[in-house]
Amino acid sequence: VIAERLAELLVDQFQLMDRVRLRFALQIAVEAADALIKLAFRREVTGDEAVIGEAKGMIREYLHRHVTA
Repeated sequence: VIAERLAELLVDQFQLMDRVRLRFALQIAVEAADALIKLAFRREVTGDEAVIGEAKGMIREYLHRHVTA
């Protein structure tokens, strides 16, 4: 649901790549972020900042590669 709505907004607002490809990339990003956030909170009760920082960088680079492709 999140990926679909984001894909619609980004395609409509910024004339990005087709909605199907963007939705797929967003679904991957959401799932990866979810897994890494869970890892961060398994490592530390308040969330391991190192894992969260890596997650942000990884998702940012992944989406940048797909949006600018």
